[in-house]
Amino acid sequence: MRNIFFNNGKSGRVAALIAIALAMLVYLSYGESRMYWPYMLGTFVLMALIYLAELKQLPQDQHKSFFAYMFPKEIWLHPSTIHECIFVTINFFLLYALFSCVSVFNLDTSIAFVQSALGHSHLDGMKSTANPSIPVMLFFAMAAMVSGELFFYIVHRLQHTVPVLWELHKVHHSAKVLTPLTLYRVHPLSFLLDAVFFNFGFGVVMGIFLYLYPAEKSVIVVGITAVGYGFLNVAGGNLHHSHIWMRFPRVMEKFITSPAMHQIHHSTNPEHFNKNYARFFSMWDRVFGSIYIPNKKETITLGLGNYKGDRHETVWELYADPIRQITKRLRRAIKPS
Repeated sequence: MRNIFFNNGKSGRVAALIAIALAMLVYLSYGESRMYWPYMLGTFVLMALIYLAELKQLPQDQHKSFFAYMFPKEIWLHPSTIHECIFVTINFFLLYALFSCVSVFNLDTSIAFVQSALGHSHLDGMKSTANPSIPVMLFFAMAAMVSGELFFYIVHRLQHTVPVLWELHKVHHSAKVLTPLTLYRVHPLSFLLDAVFFNFGFGVVMGIFLYLYPAEKSVIVVGITAVGYGFLNVAGGNLHHSHIWMRFPRVMEKFITSPAMHQIHHSTNPEHFNKNYARFFSMWDRVFGSIYIPNKKETITLGLGNYKGDRHETVWELYADPIRQITKRLRRAIKPS
C-alpha cells in the first residue's frame, strides 16, 4: 500500500487522489457527520471570507487561488493525510456497522436510568400531558448540549491522563497535518468510549424532559440541538482540524472553542500540553483550569513530537499499535515483581 500511494509517479498521485475523494464523499454524504455537505458548504463560505481578508494583507506576489488556499498540496498530499483518508473510510463502515446501536442503546439506557430514579419506568412513564413552551424546550435543548459536552470533556481528559486510554487516543494526535477528516482519525475503541460518555450526558437531560413532558415533544428538543450543532459546525467547527488559524472575539473564546484553540490542543509544544480539551464549549476548560487562549497567532508543530513509541505510520499500525501497547502495559502491571 505504501508503494502504491507514495511513489512519485502518476499512479501514486492518482491513487492518493482517489483515497482522498472516497473519504470526502463518504463523510460529505452522511447526514450525521460534521462534514455533511450542507455544513461543509457553509464552511467553504466562511473559508472564502477568511481568504479574502488574508489576501488583503499579503503582497501581490504571495497571492494564491482560493482552491490552493483550501487544499494546499503540502497538507492534502502529505503521507499522514493519505493514511488518514484510508483509515477514516474503513472506520466509517466499521464503526457505523458495528457500533450503530451504541448511540441508541446508550441514550435509551440513560433516559431509562433517570426515569427509574425519578419513580417511573422508561416505557410506562411517558404519559405526561403537560405542554412545554418554546422557552422550556430551548432550555432543555441547551442543557442537553451542555451536559453532553461536559461528559465529552471528561472522557477526552481521561484519554490524555490515563495511560491505557492515551494509547488509544494517540491515534488521533499522531496526525502530522490537520484536515477536517482528522476529526474521524479515531481508534474504534476510542470512538466507542466517546459515544458512551457523550450520549450519557445528553441522555440524562432528555430523561428528565421525558419525565416531565410527552415523548413526542422530545423530537422538537432533539431537532433544536441538531440545529445548534449544525450552526457550530458551520461557524468554525469544521476548521478545528485544518490549516486555517481562526479566532473568535476573546470574550467569546471563554465560552466557545475557536479553531485556533483546538489547533493549540494538537500542538507538540509543552506549553500547550493538557490544554483545551473541550470540543465546542470552552467554558468547561475554564471551569476545570485547562483553558489556553492565545494572545496572537502561534506557530504549531503537530503530531506526537519526539515520542519514541510513535508507530502510526501505516493504516495497519493505526489500528494495531494501540492494542499492542495496551497489552504490554497490562502485562507489566500484572507481572509479579
